[in-house]
Amino acid sequence: VDKVGSYPLEFDSLVGKKMLFTVDAGVRPNNISDGSIRVRRVCSDSVIIDKFCAEGPFTTPVKAIPPIDLDDDDDLTDASDSAEDSESSDFV
Repeated sequence: VDKVGSYPLEFDSLVGKKMLFTVDAGVRPNNISDGSIRVRRVCSDSVIIDKFCAEGPFTTPVKAIPPIDLDDDDDLTDASDSAEDSESSDFV
């Protein structure tokens, strides 16, 4: 890979293009962050991007979470036991 400056030349072909990224925003096991994020998927489909942008510049799909009854101990334990909720994906 040819390099100019601190990045590969291939990055020049991405300038001006719109893309959506699904990123892993989960907590790392060792709690040490190097400032990087893991990209899980990339979307360059203009129809999907236009639909996403039409909703506003800072729109992110959100998972609906049912309300928790603080007086019911079962609700508190069930919500924290779900491994599915620990994985987080966001569009940026």
